Amino acid sequence: MIRHGRPPDNSTNVLNLKTGKIKEIAEEGFVTPKWSPDGKYIVGGSAIDVDGLGSSIWRMNSDGGNLRKLIPSQRVGKSILSYSGSKWSPDSRKLKFVYSRMKYHWRRINHNTEALIREEFRYFICDHNGKTLERLNIPKDIQPIGGFDWMDNGRSLVISGVKYPINEVPPRLGEYPIRKIYKYHIATGKLTVLMDTDEYNPSGLDWISDDVLSVSPDGKKPTQWGGIK
Repeated sequence: MIRHGRPPDNSTNVLNLKTGKIKEIAEEGFVTPKWSPDGKYIVGGSAIDVDGLGSSIWRMNSDGGNLRKLIPSQRVGKSILSYSGSKWSPDSRKLKFVYSRMKYHWRRINHNTEALIREEFRYFICDHNGKTLERLNIPKDIQPIGGFDWMDNGRSLVISGVKYPINEVPPRLGEYPIRKIYKYHIATGKLTVLMDTDEYNPSGLDWISDDVLSVSPDGKKPTQWGGIK
Protein backbone atom coordinates (compact mmCIF):
# COMPACT_ATOMS: atom_id res chain seq x y z
CA MET A 1 0.00 0.00 0.00
CA ILE A 2 1.23 3.51 -0.84
CA ARG A 3 0.42 6.65 1.05
CA HIS A 4 1.48 10.26 0.64
CA GLY A 5 2.31 12.45 3.57
CA ARG A 6 0.76 15.76 4.55
CA PRO A 7 2.81 18.87 5.17
CA PRO A 8 5.22 19.15 6.86
CA ASP A 9 5.76 15.43 6.17
CA ASN A 10 5.16 15.69 2.42
CA SER A 11 6.64 12.34 1.41
CA THR A 12 5.79 9.04 -0.28
CA ASN A 13 5.64 5.98 1.97
CA VAL A 14 5.00 2.26 1.53
CA LEU A 15 3.06 0.29 4.12
CA ASN A 16 3.87 -3.41 4.46
CA LEU A 17 0.44 -4.99 4.99
CA LYS A 18 1.90 -8.10 6.62
CA THR A 19 4.18 -6.43 9.16
CA GLY A 20 2.47 -3.06 9.48
CA LYS A 21 5.78 -1.25 9.02
CA ILE A 22 5.93 2.00 7.06
CA LYS A 23 8.94 2.87 4.93
CA GLU A 24 9.58 6.26 3.36
CA ILE A 25 10.76 5.76 -0.22
CA ALA A 26 10.85 9.40 -1.38
CA GLU A 27 10.88 12.84 0.20
CA GLU A 28 8.49 14.06 -2.48
CA GLY A 29 4.79 13.44 -1.94
CA PHE A 30 2.22 12.61 -4.61
CA VAL A 31 -1.52 13.16 -4.71
CA THR A 32 -3.27 9.75 -5.09
CA PRO A 33 -0.13 7.70 -5.88
CA LYS A 34 -0.79 4.52 -7.87
CA TRP A 35 1.26 1.35 -8.46
CA SER A 36 1.67 0.22 -12.06
CA PRO A 37 0.20 -3.27 -12.70
CA ASP A 38 3.68 -4.79 -12.93
CA GLY A 39 4.80 -3.12 -9.69
CA LYS A 40 7.71 -1.28 -11.34
CA TYR A 41 6.44 2.31 -11.15
CA ILE A 42 4.42 4.73 -9.05
CA VAL A 43 2.58 7.59 -10.73
CA GLY A 44 0.79 10.53 -9.12
CA GLY A 45 0.12 14.25 -9.22
CA SER A 46 2.06 17.07 -7.61
CA ALA A 47 0.73 17.86 -4.15
CA ILE A 48 0.79 21.65 -4.54
CA ASP A 49 0.93 24.20 -7.34
CA VAL A 50 4.42 24.90 -8.60
CA ASP A 51 5.46 28.41 -9.67
CA GLY A 52 1.83 29.51 -9.77
CA LEU A 53 0.86 26.78 -12.24
CA GLY A 54 -1.44 23.79 -11.85
CA SER A 55 -0.68 20.19 -10.94
CA SER A 56 1.77 18.05 -12.91
CA ILE A 57 1.99 14.26 -13.24
CA TRP A 58 5.10 12.54 -11.88
CA ARG A 59 6.52 9.03 -12.02
CA MET A 60 9.08 7.23 -9.88
CA ASN A 61 10.38 3.70 -9.60
CA SER A 62 8.72 1.46 -7.02
CA ASP A 63 11.68 2.02 -4.67
CA GLY A 64 11.37 5.82 -4.95
CA GLY A 65 14.25 6.27 -7.38
CA ASN A 66 14.37 7.98 -10.79
CA LEU A 67 11.76 10.65 -10.04
CA ARG A 68 10.52 12.22 -13.30
CA LYS A 69 8.00 14.90 -14.17
CA LEU A 70 6.19 13.16 -17.01
CA ILE A 71 3.53 15.74 -17.84
CA PRO A 72 4.24 19.27 -16.59
CA SER A 73 1.62 21.94 -16.06
CA GLN A 74 2.08 24.88 -18.39
CA ARG A 75 0.74 28.20 -19.59
CA VAL A 76 -0.91 28.71 -22.98
CA GLY A 77 -1.39 32.43 -23.38
CA LYS A 78 -3.39 33.53 -20.35
CA SER A 79 -4.62 30.00 -19.66
CA ILE A 80 -3.13 27.29 -17.45
CA LEU A 81 -3.10 23.55 -18.16
CA SER A 82 -3.33 21.43 -15.02
CA TYR A 83 -3.19 17.61 -14.93
CA SER A 84 -4.54 15.09 -12.45
CA GLY A 85 -6.22 11.76 -11.77
CA SER A 86 -3.70 9.39 -13.36
CA LYS A 87 -4.88 5.74 -13.41
CA TRP A 88 -2.90 2.80 -14.77
CA SER A 89 -4.49 0.49 -17.32
CA PRO A 90 -5.19 -3.02 -15.93
CA ASP A 91 -3.15 -4.58 -18.76
CA SER A 92 0.39 -5.06 -17.43
CA ARG A 93 1.66 -6.09 -20.89
CA LYS A 94 1.06 -2.61 -22.30
CA LEU A 95 1.88 -0.11 -19.58
CA LYS A 96 -0.26 2.98 -20.04
CA PHE A 97 -2.43 5.26 -17.95
CA VAL A 98 -5.29 7.70 -18.36
CA TYR A 99 -5.28 11.23 -16.94
CA SER A 100 -7.36 14.40 -17.10
CA ARG A 101 -6.41 17.94 -18.03
CA MET A 102 -8.17 21.10 -16.94
CA LYS A 103 -7.64 24.31 -18.90
CA TYR A 104 -8.51 27.43 -16.94
CA HIS A 105 -7.75 31.10 -16.34
CA TRP A 106 -8.41 33.69 -13.67
CA ARG A 107 -10.99 36.42 -14.32
CA ARG A 108 -11.43 39.53 -12.21
CA ILE A 109 -15.13 39.93 -11.40
CA ASN A 110 -14.84 43.01 -9.16
CA HIS A 111 -12.14 45.20 -7.66
CA ASN A 112 -11.02 42.63 -5.06
CA THR A 113 -12.22 39.24 -6.34
CA GLU A 114 -10.96 36.86 -9.02
CA ALA A 115 -12.78 33.74 -10.18
CA LEU A 116 -11.28 30.53 -11.60
CA ILE A 117 -12.88 30.09 -15.01
CA ARG A 118 -12.88 26.54 -16.39
CA GLU A 119 -12.40 26.49 -20.16
CA GLU A 120 -12.38 22.74 -20.80
CA PHE A 121 -11.69 19.30 -19.40
CA ARG A 122 -9.89 16.74 -21.54
CA TYR A 123 -8.91 13.10 -21.03
CA PHE A 124 -5.81 11.40 -22.45
CA ILE A 125 -4.21 7.97 -22.59
CA CYS A 126 -0.41 7.91 -22.58
CA ASP A 127 2.36 5.33 -22.25
CA HIS A 128 4.47 4.92 -19.11
CA ASN A 129 6.89 7.56 -20.40
CA GLY A 130 4.20 10.21 -20.76
CA LYS A 131 3.87 10.01 -24.56
CA THR A 132 0.29 10.72 -25.61
CA LEU A 133 -1.35 7.75 -27.28
CA GLU A 134 -4.91 9.04 -27.60
CA ARG A 135 -7.15 11.97 -26.66
CA LEU A 136 -10.56 10.67 -25.70
CA ASN A 137 -13.66 12.17 -27.28
CA ILE A 138 -15.37 13.02 -23.99
CA PRO A 139 -17.36 16.29 -23.95
CA LYS A 140 -15.16 19.12 -22.71
CA ASP A 141 -17.67 20.21 -20.04
CA ILE A 142 -17.53 16.97 -18.00
CA GLN A 143 -15.45 17.68 -14.89
CA PRO A 144 -14.18 14.56 -13.06
CA ILE A 145 -14.88 15.77 -9.54
CA GLY A 146 -15.08 12.25 -8.11
CA GLY A 147 -12.33 10.75 -10.24
CA PHE A 148 -12.39 8.04 -12.90
CA ASP A 149 -11.12 4.53 -13.49
CA TRP A 150 -10.78 1.84 -16.15
CA MET A 151 -13.55 -0.75 -16.55
CA ASP A 152 -14.44 -3.60 -18.94
CA ASN A 153 -10.83 -4.85 -18.74
CA GLY A 154 -9.51 -1.57 -20.12
CA ARG A 155 -12.06 -1.12 -22.90
CA SER A 156 -14.04 1.61 -21.11
CA LEU A 157 -13.75 4.31 -18.46
CA VAL A 158 -16.10 5.00 -15.58
CA ILE A 159 -16.22 8.68 -14.57
CA SER A 160 -17.71 10.38 -11.53
CA GLY A 161 -18.31 13.91 -12.73
CA VAL A 162 -20.57 16.84 -13.48
CA LYS A 163 -21.48 18.91 -16.53
CA TYR A 164 -19.71 22.07 -15.46
CA PRO A 165 -20.53 25.54 -16.86
CA ILE A 166 -17.64 26.30 -19.23
CA ASN A 167 -16.22 29.83 -19.59
CA GLU A 168 -18.58 31.14 -16.92
CA VAL A 169 -18.20 32.40 -13.36
CA PRO A 170 -18.46 29.35 -11.04
CA PRO A 171 -21.91 28.61 -9.60
CA ARG A 172 -22.74 29.74 -6.11
CA LEU A 173 -22.75 27.33 -3.21
CA GLY A 174 -25.84 25.17 -3.49
CA GLU A 175 -26.19 25.80 -7.23
CA TYR A 176 -23.55 23.36 -8.48
CA PRO A 177 -24.65 20.76 -11.04
CA ILE A 178 -25.49 17.28 -9.76
CA ARG A 179 -22.93 14.50 -9.99
CA LYS A 180 -23.41 11.61 -12.38
CA ILE A 181 -21.62 8.34 -13.04
CA TYR A 182 -20.69 7.99 -16.71
CA LYS A 183 -19.39 5.10 -18.77
CA TYR A 184 -17.25 5.95 -21.79
CA HIS A 185 -16.50 3.19 -24.32
CA ILE A 186 -13.08 3.98 -25.77
CA ALA A 187 -13.39 2.28 -29.17
CA THR A 188 -16.81 3.72 -30.09
CA GLY A 189 -16.71 7.00 -28.13
CA LYS A 190 -20.16 6.24 -26.70
CA LEU A 191 -20.92 8.03 -23.42
CA THR A 192 -23.62 6.56 -21.17
CA VAL A 193 -25.03 7.82 -17.88
CA LEU A 194 -24.98 4.91 -15.43
CA MET A 195 -26.32 6.75 -12.40
CA ASP A 196 -27.68 10.16 -11.46
CA THR A 197 -26.76 10.94 -7.85
CA ASP A 198 -28.80 14.13 -7.28
CA GLU A 199 -25.88 15.65 -5.42
CA TYR A 200 -22.50 17.34 -5.94
CA ASN A 201 -20.62 15.16 -3.46
CA PRO A 202 -17.08 14.75 -4.91
CA SER A 203 -16.45 11.32 -3.39
CA GLY A 204 -13.79 9.05 -4.88
CA LEU A 205 -14.41 6.34 -7.45
CA ASP A 206 -12.68 2.99 -8.06
CA TRP A 207 -13.74 0.12 -10.28
CA ILE A 208 -13.08 -3.49 -9.30
CA SER A 209 -12.53 -5.77 -12.29
CA ASP A 210 -15.14 -8.48 -12.73
CA ASP A 211 -12.60 -11.28 -13.01
CA VAL A 212 -11.11 -10.75 -9.54
CA LEU A 213 -14.39 -11.19 -7.69
CA SER A 214 -15.36 -14.62 -8.95
CA VAL A 215 -15.84 -16.80 -5.87
CA SER A 216 -17.29 -20.18 -5.02
CA PRO A 217 -17.86 -20.31 -1.24
CA ASP A 218 -17.83 -23.72 0.45
CA GLY A 219 -21.32 -25.18 0.66
CA LYS A 220 -22.84 -22.50 -1.57
CA LYS A 221 -23.62 -22.15 -5.24
CA PRO A 222 -20.89 -20.56 -7.40
CA THR A 223 -21.41 -16.81 -7.60
CA GLN A 224 -20.11 -14.37 -10.20
CA TRP A 225 -20.10 -11.06 -8.32
CA GLY A 226 -19.52 -9.19 -11.56
CA GLY A 227 -22.79 -10.63 -12.84
CA ILE A 228 -24.86 -9.15 -10.03
CA LYS A 229 -22.91 -5.93 -9.45
